[in-house]
Amino acid sequence: MKKSEIKGRGTIVRTEKRVRTVLVAFFLFLIFLISNLTKLQIGLNAYYTEKVYDQITTTSALRAERGAIYDANMNVLATTDTVWRIFISTKDIKKATREGGKDYAMIVAYGLGDILKIDREALLKKIESSNVLDVTVKKSATKEEFENVLKFTIENSLENLIFTEAQSSRFYPGGTLASHLLGFTGSDGQGLYGLEYYYDTYLAGTDGSYEYAKDANGNALPTEYSSYTPANDGCSLVTTIDSYVQSALESQLAQVVQNHGVTNRATGIVMDVNSGAILAMATSSPFDPNSPYTLNELSAAKLYSCGYDKDSDEYKAYKKELLEIMWSNKAISEIYEPGSTFKIVTVSSALE
Repeated sequence: MKKSEIKGRGTIVRTEKRVRTVLVAFFLFLIFLISNLTKLQIGLNAYYTEKVYDQITTTSALRAERGAIYDANMNVLATTDTVWRIFISTKDIKKATREGGKDYAMIVAYGLGDILKIDREALLKKIESSNVLDVTVKKSATKEEFENVLKFTIENSLENLIFTEAQSSRFYPGGTLASHLLGFTGSDGQGLYGLEYYYDTYLAGTDGSYEYAKDANGNALPTEYSSYTPANDGCSLVTTIDSYVQSALESQLAQVVQNHGVTNRATGIVMDVNSGAILAMATSSPFDPNSPYTLNELSAAKLYSCGYDKDSDEYKAYKKELLEIMWSNKAISEIYEPGSTFKIVTVSSALE
């Protein structure tokens, strides 16, 4: 065999080996690729589906209506009122200005500023400096303000720029009546003091939700990725309190404080002698649960005469202390020696 033939056959063998090596490497890579795709498509399908679902969906809360509180005669002591959140889309306002040729930022800022009695220039700056879909202008607008905003929006064809949302707000029709007993709720509707706090689990109910898919601009998409969970409203509470007796007790306590110069608040309880039911429970210097963070006259006078600078930490700490004292129900929060008043119980027991 000639050398050239041997050399040629050797070259062919080496080429075949290289081809086989390349084919094996290709098939191994193909197997690796298929196995990984199978793992992603089947093994991790639920994981990545959930990831995508989280990115394209949003949840809107459906607030449960808080239960009412009544006295023994079914007079309303606490109820839920409707207020409206007014919000705007600064992104759409800027887009409308570019496409329509009008200064919608100024139209919206000045219009809402006049209706809602807020700083027009501050709102205008907020519109110009942000580029989002939801900017709250006023959190708790009244019915009159809501109707005026609605009218302004329709008249100026601003339906895609100004929006409203009905929300619940706690309302105490009696004002300061039985305030220490009822307590009050926080900005999110949770009970913070008094009966509102103690029975919060029953009064609050259970919020619902609505989940839906959205695109990059926040618009809802027609897809199966949506669910609706209805809200369960809270239970109402009927107390043994008699509003007439409660009002009379509070008037008497105010008179006692005035006549005797009481400095540490007076308190009183009226009970049904037959059943022990509490007909009235009051502490002098009541506060308004509709505005619980506003000091009453007695507490405001103490803060005014404290001598601390208004911007100092001492002033803020003392104001916080006064608020906590003002909210507290002295009839159940402070310990005292009954003394001679207990003789009534002793004599009553003896007579019985």
